[in-house]
Amino acid sequence: FEPFIVSGLATDTEKVGKTIGELVKAQGLSEKDKQLLFIFPDGLTANSNLLIKSIQGGLGYHVNILGGSAGNDFQMATKTFQFCNQDILNDSVAGVLITGDFDYHVEVSHGCKALGRPRTLTKTSANRLVEIDNEPALNTLRNIIDKSSMDDIAVVNLISFGESFQGKGYSSDMLIRAIFGFNDEEGTIQLAAQIPQGADVRIVRRDPDKVISATTEMTERLVASLKDPENAVYFYVNCAFRGTTLFGDDSGPDVTAIREIMGTDKDMMGFYSFGEFAPIQGENCFHNQTGVLLAME
Repeated sequence: FEPFIVSGLATDTEKVGKTIGELVKAQGLSEKDKQLLFIFPDGLTANSNLLIKSIQGGLGYHVNILGGSAGNDFQMATKTFQFCNQDILNDSVAGVLITGDFDYHVEVSHGCKALGRPRTLTKTSANRLVEIDNEPALNTLRNIIDKSSMDDIAVVNLISFGESFQGKGYSSDMLIRAIFGFNDEEGTIQLAAQIPQGADVRIVRRDPDKVISATTEMTERLVASLKDPENAVYFYVNCAFRGTTLFGDDSGPDVTAIREIMGTDKDMMGFYSFGEFAPIQGENCFHNQTGVLLAME
């Protein structure tokens, strides 16, 4: 176990990612060695897609990355802190590299339902959607969600964008991107992560029943892939938007579904996150409104 913490995300996410990659590289391992990298960044300051890319660039070879961001319970105007041994920092990435004689399996699912037809991002700026199908992005969203619902934060919190992610056999072929805000004057939509201009997207809605069914299916796949599920250790990273904002006071039915399949006597830990990290078919990805389940044996 090699823990670390690196600060400076808001100033230079690329530099932070490269530094983490170099720290991993300094362990003297190769791509053939068994290893898994956990990262827990400040979700309020990180450019998460750039962070992943920069870690891999600094390392020089592929390593699977798993983890989740901190969001300070949605208090956007305040700081959120990261811990590593005696260090308590903000605007940083805490993490740990796990190596040695172990096996692991990862499953990922989101449970979102597409609304309407596929669309194309015809103009973007960083993580802002400017135009969709050559129309102001916010107008496109309002054509699907009526104005009264747009003013209801409980409804808006259920709506996201699904970025086309074809050929991996993953959850409706979409990576979910959460909506962070609107600019009525500009007609733009701010997302939690950048989607490139020209990408195909779907407007999606989180569906409680689909979340449970997708979670059940991924847990069954995970358990079936293990050599010794009875003695495995499980780790669950779950988007905070899939807690009480989705299920009300019953905030853990997906956790209940997982434990019913693996057995309530199994060792399991996890947390709610402000964005999730997990590989899909060997490609490291940043996710929103998603559940990530890991088993180690």
